[in-house]
Amino acid sequence: MLYELHSSVDVPQNPNRLVRLHHPSFRDFLLDKRRCGDNSFWVDERSTHEKLASCCLELMSGQSGLCQDICSLGGPGALRSEVDDGAVASSLPPGLQYACCYWTSHLIQSKEHIFDGDTTHLFLQKHFSTGSKP
Repeated sequence: MLYELHSSVDVPQNPNRLVRLHHPSFRDFLLDKRRCGDNSFWVDERSTHEKLASCCLELMSGQSGLCQDICSLGGPGALRSEVDDGAVASSLPPGLQYACCYWTSHLIQSKEHIFDGDTTHLFLQKHFSTGSKP
């Protein structure tokens, strides 16, 4: 689908690598409503980051998302630097790896707030709760 954009977009042969823009100025053009001119090409950065954060949380919370001991380490407390990259690659598909790494960045750039009971709050409660009530 992106072949016609090869002069602007780097589409790697490896489907596990990220698609990247060749020219940062193209990104600037797409994000500036006045410069872009055509609303069908303009990208609302805040709302796009909000959608990406939401998709990341949905992916991590879904049936094939995060679960306890996903890399089969046998116990808690291992540092990421101690976990073999092969174990991560075989346990988490590329999309889930992306979601785990970048959901917070997308949330911050969306400038959305976290509220009691919203998707982010429920995700944090489910995956980071110690089980004790304050």
